[in-house]
Amino acid sequence: MSSLSPVSSDLPSMGSYNKLSKFMGSWPEVAIFRRFGALNAQNLLFLQAELVRLEDQLQSIREDDAQSADLEKKQSHQSWRSLVLAHEQGDASTSQWQKVLEIRDKLKEYNAALLEYRELCKLQTPNQRSLEALREWLARPRCGDYFLRGIEADVWDAGEAEQAADLVSLSEVHVNRDVFSKFLAFYIVPLYHRYFHRRVKKPDDPESGLYSYKESTLMTVTHIVGITLGTLIPTAAIFVLYYVHDMVARLGAILAFSALFSLALAVFTKAKKVEIFAATAAFASVQVVFVGSTNALAG
Repeated sequence: MSSLSPVSSDLPSMGSYNKLSKFMGSWPEVAIFRRFGALNAQNLLFLQAELVRLEDQLQSIREDDAQSADLEKKQSHQSWRSLVLAHEQGDASTSQWQKVLEIRDKLKEYNAALLEYRELCKLQTPNQRSLEALREWLARPRCGDYFLRGIEADVWDAGEAEQAADLVSLSEVHVNRDVFSKFLAFYIVPLYHRYFHRRVKKPDDPESGLYSYKESTLMTVTHIVGITLGTLIPTAAIFVLYYVHDMVARLGAILAFSALFSLALAVFTKAKKVEIFAATAAFASVQVVFVGSTNALAG
């Protein structure tokens, strides 16, 4: 039995697709659906096979037209007018132009499906907490109340690993987070909620019992911490390099602060690798210049 199936399908349920759609509309992070990757791939394979067959048929017609005594057919590979005239004057079933039109329609269908599947593949898998929230909502008596029946109940089933891998999230909230934001959202916020928030505040959605935390608040905290570290690391580097006089120790300090700086960029921003390398190299250069200037003053 599916973990999201009702205990008895004979019992009336308080849930409905209407309630589920409202829930997903109010909480975009639980708007989780199946990609149907295998079916989409199969559709593309069948369309591809149809086009291969049509391509072969077109080539056969072209070869026959090239050997035809009909002048229009013979010149159809050189003139669009001859191609159309041969179609109008001859048998439509063996017309090269008719086959071109047939291929055109099939290509539109194939290209549309190909591009749609590419976009589907870009969608991210849902984070575990959002998926668990959806499953919990479906199980709650006042919410979903196991309203899904039959195989429909297996879509978000925790026991179906292969099917779970086919799920996609329409929300890009967790995708746009940096490493530190994800750490806050997935570890710190749950601890804060468990030991403090839920004890002093009622759920934002009484029916589902769900609490909401504004993404803007999370990003503000990340921004403040990131800016603070961005200010402290260069200042601390200059401070340490000023008081350390041994050259080997200074080089070690430059190495340590450069590594810390690059780590901070990787954790608190979504900068690309090349951007992190460039910023770290610039920061290391500033430290080297500072060491050189202090040595010149000391000399």
